[in-house]
Amino acid sequence: MFTCSTISAESTLELLLHISSCETHINPRHFELVLADYIRKNLHSLSTTGEESKPVYITRIVNTVVSQIKTLLSSMEIYGITYKSLEELEVDIKRIMKVLRDLRDVVDLGNGYWAPTPIRFVDIPKSADVLVVGGLPTYNLNTLYSPIFKVSGFVRYADKLSLINANTNNPILWQDFNDWIGFIPPDLKRWSKQIMISAAQHLQQSASSYENFELYCPWEKSRLQHYRWVEYLNFKSSTIANPKELILCRSKNRPRTFWLGKFSEKALVMEARVPNSVIRRLMYGLDIIHENTVEVTWSDNIITLKNWLPPEERRLLSSLGIDCSPESGRYPIMYKINPEWTGLVEDRLISLGLSVRRINNECQ
Repeated sequence: MFTCSTISAESTLELLLHISSCETHINPRHFELVLADYIRKNLHSLSTTGEESKPVYITRIVNTVVSQIKTLLSSMEIYGITYKSLEELEVDIKRIMKVLRDLRDVVDLGNGYWAPTPIRFVDIPKSADVLVVGGLPTYNLNTLYSPIFKVSGFVRYADKLSLINANTNNPILWQDFNDWIGFIPPDLKRWSKQIMISAAQHLQQSASSYENFELYCPWEKSRLQHYRWVEYLNFKSSTIANPKELILCRSKNRPRTFWLGKFSEKALVMEARVPNSVIRRLMYGLDIIHENTVEVTWSDNIITLKNWLPPEERRLLSSLGIDCSPESGRYPIMYKINPEWTGLVEDRLISLGLSVRRINNECQ
């Protein structure tokens, strides 16, 4: 990357916006790509000592990036980028680190320690392109491998045919698409029923006086899964018939715990814990079982979601799309998807039980 000691801050920022986005036209959103590359660069350099690698504490990463990028802040408005205080910059860096973690460019080792991942190439199904995943800045990828890399969202990709002319001094390591994205069951309804069958075989007696929890009611009319969570006392006083099947439950207090509960006369009598990692997918599976699925909307190449996705599908959209949500991290969540990848994205969302509704709205 570059320092501001040899050229002006304005020229440095302009150059960084170009090389991090791989585009000639500057968009204010490209500043986030600059931050992403600074995170990759510093995490890689800070973690490497000779031939050894060591994890890096998050405070050191953030402070290093801030110290290198803060001289550019005064030039941001020239390119239509909203000015940020140092505190806002730190928040953005931590947020982008989580995005890079989801893309598997970097890894969160726990207890505040992070590390870069090795460069590998991921073959995209139904596409002529290949993803490039790992903890090196975009500029270094172009230097090391020779093909012209492009950027979509925070992910880097290249045409598969261009790899024929790749630099042979840097071997290309491949990772299977399904290994990269994570496990997605081919039949969500069957998978969800199997989770419930397994839970029914491991039920344990519940505390009869425990009432500080919520139930997921997939039969509720709300199109938002958030409002399908019902407090137990409201469920207990409702006119809903006594359930004969297991119901997904969660504690009201955070950090939440989840379980499948068996009820008798609307009283929780037995329960079996469910791993937090499968909860979001299980919610979609329960929606399918109760024939009350939620939807996404699609306008041209803009997809809009009002429910959180499981981490694997989030990884897909974050990789193949550009986040153009009105407010980051809040509903509605909107992604601009490259036209050549819309078929793959739609197939994955439909397999999750989502219905896709076509509308004419545009992403702002």
